[in-house]
Amino acid sequence: MKNMVHILVFIYSWVIFMYLFLVVTSKTPFICVSDKECPTASYPLVCKCIDNFCHVLIAE
Repeated sequence: MKNMVHILVFIYSWVIFMYLFLVVTSKTPFICVSDKECPTASYPLVCKCIDNFCHVLIAE
């Protein structure tokens, strides 16, 4: 029973850590000067440099 508690605490803490990591990395803006400096995205998403930050847009 004691090992099960340790495993559950480990999984619970791992899930919280991964959630926080993903939130922080997904909100980190890319600074750019032109569209070429933005990361590539798969269709239908396109990365454009707007106001010196990369924004992901839906292609028209």
